[in-house]
Amino acid sequence: MDSFFKDIYAPIIFKWLTYQQEHDGIKVSTIANNDMYQSVGFYAHDYTGIITLWHKGFVEEAIKRNSTSEYVFYLHYAFQTIPQFMKMYREFYASLIKHAKERLYQSGIVCDGGFTATIFSQMVNAALSLTDAPLTTKPLAFYQLSPDSPLDALYLAPQIADKQTSIAHYSCPIYTIPPEIYGTKDTYAFIRLMEKDLL
Repeated sequence: MDSFFKDIYAPIIFKWLTYQQEHDGIKVSTIANNDMYQSVGFYAHDYTGIITLWHKGFVEEAIKRNSTSEYVFYLHYAFQTIPQFMKMYREFYASLIKHAKERLYQSGIVCDGGFTATIFSQMVNAALSLTDAPLTTKPLAFYQLSPDSPLDALYLAPQIADKQTSIAHYSCPIYTIPPEIYGTKDTYAFIRLMEKDLL
């Protein structure tokens, strides 16, 4: 595209972005406006979306989950036309709304002292970061459990499965992780198990 049009369209697009009204629970504000780039932030419950218009005619769109600092959406492209920008913007905004309305399910992985649960939980969360599943895990020792836990589910390591009856009155569902999953640290099988149980 002719640089003349890029120079004209960039300030128009920036103004249009900053004039977007708060709706769908998303607040909009200017982050930066200087000679190098212009950025507009879109703030939802646990997500921040940022559109940056670079001086050289590139557009960068990103959505980050604030609680984990992980990017769930990232795209950059050369600005060509306003219809092209609007199509990309609508995709960005739809993704932001989808993620903002998504509920994040947190499960506790429990072993006797918390050591193996910590290792497995870290592995599961690393694997979950490569998916779009709205799941996360937290490692716990058995003595840390509480009847009014805000967790969506508890997953007991197979070596403490016999203790499940002592916590059956807890407010969340309680499952036992199969030995073949926990013993081999099969994170993907465990994620499939959580998806079946929680989603």
